[in-house]
Amino acid sequence: EPLHEVLADHLLNQLLEADLRLPSELRVGLGRISEQRLDFRGAEVARIDLYQHRAGTRIERNHLRGLPYTGISVGWRWGPGLTNCHSNLIAKNSVEEVMRQAGDGAGIYVVGEQPGTRILENYVRDSGGNYWAHGIYMDESSDHMEVAGNYVNGAADHSLFMNRNGLNQVFRDNNGEPGPTRLEGK
Repeated sequence: EPLHEVLADHLLNQLLEADLRLPSELRVGLGRISEQRLDFRGAEVARIDLYQHRAGTRIERNHLRGLPYTGISVGWRWGPGLTNCHSNLIAKNSVEEVMRQAGDGAGIYVVGEQPGTRILENYVRDSGGNYWAHGIYMDESSDHMEVAGNYVNGAADHSLFMNRNGLNQVFRDNNGEPGPTRLEGK
């Protein structure tokens, strides 16, 4: 493998795994990433660990394809209670062929209470290959979010999945069906 590709992979993973302390608004426009090296099986391509300090992040207009794990991951709290993680936007992304090796994830994964966070008009295709591979996955204590206008096709488990969530969320107009979206989960 050419040295510039090895260095690019290494730098990309260092940047994406960093605990970023950035200005009040962050825009993530990765552009086009495909066939991520499969030796980084547990790393998401666009991970924003927004535990106590990240709000106003915008992840928009990216094309992610051929990934061993989750494509986009926002949040870092698996229990009740508000954090400063809020008002984030995940919009107009194309996430394809993810969850090829790891399990318990999705094309788009969120966790924890995130008031004002919106997941809008994303396309997720072919999420699967291992256990618990969903299109859009709202994990434990996810609440106070809007999920609208998304289309999921070919998820191994569920298109939209909720796992032990709050009741203050809006799910509408997903998968080409107008009105409230039918959900699966606990």
